[in-house]
Amino acid sequence: MSRIQSRLLPDFPNENRLGDALLFRELLGNPGRSTFARYLQLGLIPPPDKKLGTLNRWYETTIAAAVEALPTARSPKYAPRERSSANETAVA
Repeated sequence: MSRIQSRLLPDFPNENRLGDALLFRELLGNPGRSTFARYLQLGLIPPPDKKLGTLNRWYETTIAAAVEALPTARSPKYAPRERSSANETAVA
């Protein structure tokens, strides 16, 4: 049995600590790299707070705020539709 260790520390989110894309992806539910890049390109997640060479880094508070706001920015693809009263009345 493999153990999956979480990258989250007990004091997450710490305003002085930077997180990487792997941490961001873990909090988003582990989307693929291309999906994560598309979220970044579409503006669903904020641009990195710091770039260290080719590495992108976000403050943990930025990551937490983005993850919290993301479900409201995305609408579920297969959400049940509300029925209006006009659709419920049948014409005989």
